[in-house]
Amino acid sequence: MFKQVFVLALATLGVSSFTPAASAASLLDGSDFSLSDFSPSAFSIEPAAESTGFNFEYTYENGDILSGMMTGEIQEDGDTVIISAVTMPMFNGSPAPDIGFVDSWVGASEGGNDLRATVSFSGSTMDIIACDTSECDDGFGFDAAGVFFGVPLVTTTGDFGGALEEYNPANWSLSAKSTPEPNTLIALGFILE
Repeated sequence: MFKQVFVLALATLGVSSFTPAASAASLLDGSDFSLSDFSPSAFSIEPAAESTGFNFEYTYENGDILSGMMTGEIQEDGDTVIISAVTMPMFNGSPAPDIGFVDSWVGASEGGNDLRATVSFSGSTMDIIACDTSECDDGFGFDAAGVFFGVPLVTTTGDFGGALEEYNPANWSLSAKSTPEPNTLIALGFILE
């Protein structure tokens, strides 16, 4: 049991590969090992490239609130996030339809380009369309650059409220979801043993 928890704790900490003195295969095959097999010098740690979870919220001028979670990767500028998924969407605190389609709003409209859905912590970069399907009967979109009508827009369809208004970055909030500290995860692994 300890071996599986140890391996799970390493994976959770972002260790994508390691080479202990004992063979990696022996970790899960039931062979005996000791903690000395896992000295710090026995690891070749390579951080795993992984997405981060974010909470988002936008408050419309009429007070309606769009919120949920996004998965994405923070870019080098520390502000822009490329979004790969939107989950648990809410409209005014009630569950909204699942999001199955996420893309760059500009890219989806132009078709066939390499643009990807982007949002930002500051709210200055917003190019995303997130809908139930590519037909977008239920969903939302942000165009902070004003590509379509010359002004920044936010729009929603169907169960997301059916709004179209000028986008206001001050009404946008994006924050990284909190995760347990690594030491907490390791301690939990020992408790489970």
